Amino acid sequence: MMIKNIIFDCGRVLIKFNPIEIVSRILPEIKEKSLLSKEIFETAVWQLLDKGVISKEEAYGTICSRLPNNLHEHCKIILDNWYNELDEIPDTLKLMKDLKNKNYNIYILSNFNCDFYKEIDNLGIKDILSGQIVSSEEKYLKPDKEIYLKLFEKYNLNPSECYFIDDKEENIEAGKKLEMDGFVFKDNVEELKSDLINKGVNI
Repeated sequence: MMIKNIIFDCGRVLIKFNPIEIVSRILPEIKEKSLLSKEIFETAVWQLLDKGVISKEEAYGTICSRLPNNLHEHCKIILDNWYNELDEIPDTLKLMKDLKNKNYNIYILSNFNCDFYKEIDNLGIKDILSGQIVSSEEKYLKPDKEIYLKLFEKYNLNPSECYFIDDKEENIEAGKKLEMDGFVFKDNVEELKSDLINKGVNI
């Protein structure tokens, strides 16, 4: 089956995601960078935000319950500004645009919280997307089967005509179980291009 639809993850595919670096950029003077990074980005709270089952205010309250009082305001600043400190990955963004110019349909399938659209604006790719499925809107996280089915259903896609690019093997494998091919991206765009070419994609 010919590939017509290319689906991109966001984090570590289109944008770099390094929690300690994000905290360091927002609050360069503070000493407790590691603690803030861990409590905000590396606990179940962040996953609940991505799943859309808690609000940012609820997340703030939960995180602050584990932080000393002097870090509460710092926590709020990070939660309100983190998405502005994400660097793009130029090679994959260029590939996305090149594929769009070759008349492939471009979609995003991402575990992302309510700041998703602000980040899409930052990347400047809104106009080239044929659609997006975001975990915080669907209330499912990859690799849950339901979030993939939502993508196929919402945009009337044949899974065998789709190709998914994600940084986690379990997310690609979940797609393959539903007959969607894919590639585990590990910062090597030339390997990705080679796999796309081998699958018949015109680059």
